[in-house]
Amino acid sequence: MTKLTALLSVLAMSATAQAANTLDYDFRGDWTSLDYNDAATETTSAEDNTRFFLRTGRLQYKGNLNERFSYVGRLAFNKPAVDTGTSNSKRDALNAAVEYAYVTDKMSDMFSLTLGKFYTEIGGIEGNTSGADLYSVSPNYSHVGALPAALPGSNLGVNESGPKNILYAAGAKGTLTFAETQNIYLVVTNNVVADPVDSNAAFNQNRGMMGLAWKGFFMEKALMGLLSYHEASPQSATGHKDNKHTFMSAGIKYDSTWVGSLEYNTTDYKDGASGDKDTMYSAILKLGYKMEQWTPRLEFIMSEVKEGIASEDATKIATYGAILEYKPTAENVRYHLAVASTTQQPETGDDLTRMDITAGVRLFGDFLK
Repeated sequence: MTKLTALLSVLAMSATAQAANTLDYDFRGDWTSLDYNDAATETTSAEDNTRFFLRTGRLQYKGNLNERFSYVGRLAFNKPAVDTGTSNSKRDALNAAVEYAYVTDKMSDMFSLTLGKFYTEIGGIEGNTSGADLYSVSPNYSHVGALPAALPGSNLGVNESGPKNILYAAGAKGTLTFAETQNIYLVVTNNVVADPVDSNAAFNQNRGMMGLAWKGFFMEKALMGLLSYHEASPQSATGHKDNKHTFMSAGIKYDSTWVGSLEYNTTDYKDGASGDKDTMYSAILKLGYKMEQWTPRLEFIMSEVKEGIASEDATKIATYGAILEYKPTAENVRYHLAVASTTQQPETGDDLTRMDITAGVRLFGDFLK
């Protein structure tokens, strides 16, 4: 009996010590159907398909050493341990499945320093939104239009494949906070391509990515504004030293009974040898209305890719979507149904179209509560 009492006491003290910590889970499972028009299936390898899959699967442990130091680790177990396009094995000894692994030192009420692998503040409001809450995304975010292959503008597609693949990177981030609602971020991370090597396959990273971002809240945090600029010189065995990739975003988001956001994201890739550029932009409008259990939403995404390196072509992409979300209880469970149509218009040739239908459920919460 004495041993049982001692064990219960230890468990009670452990639970008290971890009261400020969280072990969050976030799961989203979907059924999705993709249907392409004849021009898309005849021109490319795109095929109509349906599937069930886990779109989001995350475990995150977050805690505090004391009032000054905090830490976060997040594992996305629906991502591969090694991903050919984003493997970081030589560079930071981590892989794509480890999204967060960082420590933050709150040096004062105005400044904190984050070291490790963290969110790079890239991608505008899309990048600032949990993947579990995204349905359609812009070509600027994913570098994919109506087809599963990378968009025209091969230098844009080959080097980064969009902010989606560089949301998380290892480095240092300084955060300057004013009036508890205004934040300025200075980010310095590893380069944007995986394991830069020279012609002898030796690791040769000597430049990286830098970013500057502002995020501010107004109207009792119902309104958020965001501005960001990121710049990187992609590095590879044959890459020119003056190659440069820039990402810029500006947007506002309102979250109350009415919800909505408007943003403009642009990225360009400059070829260092010729000075020519490939450029892509996306304008995104989202509108919704929160009822007790239901939230209907509309999404409009207009994008264009302008090639200037390999050709002088332009491609336009438009996406129109409608979403219905349903929360059966006040708990953290959500059902969703989304329908979207994407049309890709090349300068020459037929339009390529894709119809998306997605139905699924999201479950999230804290294991320690």
